[in-house]
Amino acid sequence: MDDHCSSCAVYQSCCNVCRSLKAVLSVWLEAYPEDFREPPEYSALTSLLQFALCNACDYDLAQKARDLMLAYRDSDSSEHISSGLGLC
Repeated sequence: MDDHCSSCAVYQSCCNVCRSLKAVLSVWLEAYPEDFREPPEYSALTSLLQFALCNACDYDLAQKARDLMLAYRDSDSSEHISSGLGLC
């Protein structure tokens, strides 16, 4: 096998791994969103967002991660305000 074919095979292999990883992350995010709830920084969602945009060019996955992060921030912020006011 020449270098060009070898490079193509490595590239194809990387693409397949990336596609599989994106699919797993997307299903995980949809099926178990609470696994990604880590206030106040939401580091897992931040990392997922960066991966989706920078490495995978997957704008759908990035949008899902961003939407979930915003929803959690709003919800956690509301809970924090309610608990600070002594409300049940």
